[in-house]
Amino acid sequence: MFRKTISQGFKVDYALMDSWFTCEAFIDAVKRVKNQNVHLIGMYSTPKTLFNYCNRQLTHSQIRNTLGKPKRCRKLHLHYQEASVEYKGYSLKLFYSKQGANGKWHVILTTDTDISFIKTIEIYQIRWTLEVFFKESNYSC
Repeated sequence: MFRKTISQGFKVDYALMDSWFTCEAFIDAVKRVKNQNVHLIGMYSTPKTLFNYCNRQLTHSQIRNTLGKPKRCRKLHLHYQEASVEYKGYSLKLFYSKQGANGKWHVILTTDTDISFIKTIEIYQIRWTLEVFFKESNYSC
């Protein structure tokens, strides 16, 4: 569906997805788009995937454990960390975020290596707005 949308001329800046869909196949699909600059932003939860970080093959949890103390984003009320990694020849950025000191860590993966944490979260939040819209529009009749 993604390739069909692009081939029909739709202009897309970001493909937003939940953890169910964020995978190597979508990374490949986004990176293969030639006529426009498209990036992927998606929640990521696959625990055994190995990323190349500092010339070592590590899982996203192992990477987070090497990053040290998280930064605090006052605007979004989140703690976060970030890491630039390689995966199957692609440069990616991993953002780790949690609410409060005792919150659960969430991982957001993006192919846009120049994007900031705040911009990534702002764009990713659009996904939820779209899901709510489609759910409500299907049941409004």
